[in-house]
Amino acid sequence: MAPSLLAVDMRGKGGMFRYADNVDKLLMLFGTLGSIGNGMMTPVMMVFVSGLINSYGSMKPDTSSASHTRDKYALKLLYLAIGGGLSAFVEGACFTRTAERQTSRMRMQYLRSILRRDVGFFDNQAASSTTFQAISGISSDAQSIQSVIAEKIPHFMVNFSIFISCIIVSFLLSWRLALDALPLTLLFIVPGLGFGKLMMELGMKTKDAYGVAGEIAEQAISSIRTIYSFVGEHETLNRFSLALQKSTELGIKQGLTKGLLLGSMGMIYVNYAFQAWVGSVLVTTRGESAGEVFIAGLCVVLGGGFLMSTLPNMSFFAEAKAAATRISEMIDQVTLIDIEDEKGETLDQVRGEIEFKEIDFSYPSRPDAQILEGFNLKVEAGKTVGLVGSSGSGKSTIISLLERFYDPVKGDILLDGCNIKRFWLQWLRSQMGLVNQEPVLFATSIKENILFGDEGASMENVIAAAKAANAHNFITKLSKGYDTRVGQLRVQFSGGQKQRIAIARALVRHPKILLLDEATSALDGQSEKLVQVALDKASVGRTTITIAHRLTTIRKANTIVVLQNGRVLESGSHDELIQMETEGGAYLRMVQLQQRAQKEAPESFDHPSNARSDHEIKSSTSLYTSRSPSWQGSPVMEKIHIDNEALSFDFEMQPHVEDDGESLKKSSYPAPYQWRLMQMNAPEWKRSLLGCVGAIGYGAMQPFSSYSLGTLISIYLLGDHSKVESQSKLYSLIFLSLAALCFITNVLQHYNFAIMGERLTKRV
Repeated sequence: MAPSLLAVDMRGKGGMFRYADNVDKLLMLFGTLGSIGNGMMTPVMMVFVSGLINSYGSMKPDTSSASHTRDKYALKLLYLAIGGGLSAFVEGACFTRTAERQTSRMRMQYLRSILRRDVGFFDNQAASSTTFQAISGISSDAQSIQSVIAEKIPHFMVNFSIFISCIIVSFLLSWRLALDALPLTLLFIVPGLGFGKLMMELGMKTKDAYGVAGEIAEQAISSIRTIYSFVGEHETLNRFSLALQKSTELGIKQGLTKGLLLGSMGMIYVNYAFQAWVGSVLVTTRGESAGEVFIAGLCVVLGGGFLMSTLPNMSFFAEAKAAATRISEMIDQVTLIDIEDEKGETLDQVRGEIEFKEIDFSYPSRPDAQILEGFNLKVEAGKTVGLVGSSGSGKSTIISLLERFYDPVKGDILLDGCNIKRFWLQWLRSQMGLVNQEPVLFATSIKENILFGDEGASMENVIAAAKAANAHNFITKLSKGYDTRVGQLRVQFSGGQKQRIAIARALVRHPKILLLDEATSALDGQSEKLVQVALDKASVGRTTITIAHRLTTIRKANTIVVLQNGRVLESGSHDELIQMETEGGAYLRMVQLQQRAQKEAPESFDHPSNARSDHEIKSSTSLYTSRSPSWQGSPVMEKIHIDNEALSFDFEMQPHVEDDGESLKKSSYPAPYQWRLMQMNAPEWKRSLLGCVGAIGYGAMQPFSSYSLGTLISIYLLGDHSKVESQSKLYSLIFLSLAALCFITNVLQHYNFAIMGERLTKRV
């Protein structure tokens, strides 16, 4: 059973062992041998105990003989303990190591596959869903697989090995008893499976019922003013009480089922009763030894118990298999825009000439909405082009297409006369430096943030990029300079400082093409001036495409392109477009509109209360600013912005109103919650009494059953056959009584305690 399971998963493309190499296969082989060896220790020990019992029964009152027998079996058990310890060590070490190795590769491949996706993949899914899927795949799914490989599989093998070995040993010691007792093993396996399945179903229904009640409570709390205004407290409590009633009933049923499940384990004592009677017959009429008969029967029961212990692992195997399938499906997905595909071409020298020819484009998530239609634009090498237009006109889409976040539905994009689809994607993007409106900095040092632009850059290049971005001065004034961690100790840089670090990150790779997507629109007036100086300096000698919201930032552009509905409405220099009033004047109207807005609301620009200096430090844990993004045409960028807002928190330290002595004094005298709970549970005192009686009865029968088994051995060793038969029948009846007591006490305690617990929970 176990080997076939491993073989199926090993061969399957979506199996748990997909990333097992030869070393892992060797580790699993040794781990399997260790598991089998560990499992064999129990039945082998039973064989030694059988011999020891027989030796005690036939031992003569000779001190030397008794000492020799004791030493012999003590030495055997010592060797067995050493062998069991070594087997368990090999099992645990090998499976734990290979589980870590395999899931590490799986996590790496999974994250790599996520990072290889084109942006359209994220557009077609909810942002929260994609984030959860990625995190779940790396954490919970991989952890589930690791747990199964490291723990559940060896546990399954050990238990299965014990079952097989116990059955073999029982047949070797007394095949007659084993053959008679084996069918009775089903008496406690089948009920256990049935009640166990029912327990799981009731557990799921109870969870759903609590979910309904939780929704009522959540709605009530979130709409508390409305409930107060309409005096709806009583109605809300009634609805909540009715919802809890169903969960209470299910909880009581679950308690009863648990009592039946554990009570059915009393069938083990029925098995003991049968073996006591059959064993006495075999000892008296067949001449079989007492030790072999007793141990054979015990091995049958142990084997059945360990077989039942293997069955719960099946659900873990199914869960891990499903997790492996989910991970494999993500890894095996083919992406049309693959950054790891190195088959593309590269250019020895990049001039930076860009041309868009008859571009049609719509986002994968909104194929019916045409963003660009017949779009044409040529950007000469080393020139600066500014893109302006209303929201949704396709400005940010142009940058997305140039970066190959998406491919156009129709048309070609050329770089130095070559279609960008021919280039190696990683090389293509390395020729561009992108600065977005929202500067996203990672929770690491300033140096590491800049090095994200070029991991191989030297410290000299990092400093040069920071100087070019007008960031070097404020960085060097920090206590740790370039090693200052972003966001450490609740400290965050101002928007202008973050944006200049982002510009340095874009410049450190020495890009031939600079892409600026409203890089200053989210800043106050003072910060905008500093950042704009850095951008003007960075644009010198580079092909630059600038998307602008504030038209003053593109006045110096060689060409300004006005977009409308995905087409070029007009283009030219600032002075040329200002003179086009009689021919359309879209750009002129935009300039006049912004000038009028500035006059009407001067406080929105360079207001002292809004401006931030280079040395301003903001107390916040957020690394993002909550302003609307310019990537409005791209669904994924909208989602990312939403996530950033959702993940931004500001924490304020609460004033310290108590000294340590007062706090310690209060914590030393906690409120008597336990006593209050007992008072609330007082109406169920009869249930409490019955439950305690059941628990005490079940606890008392455990040592008594052990005593009865020990006595049964001494009965088998009696020389008088009539006494053996009569005493065995007596203990058969005792074991039957224990079976009934086991059933009654378990039902009593679990059913009554379930009623107490559920009713108390409802009251609370």
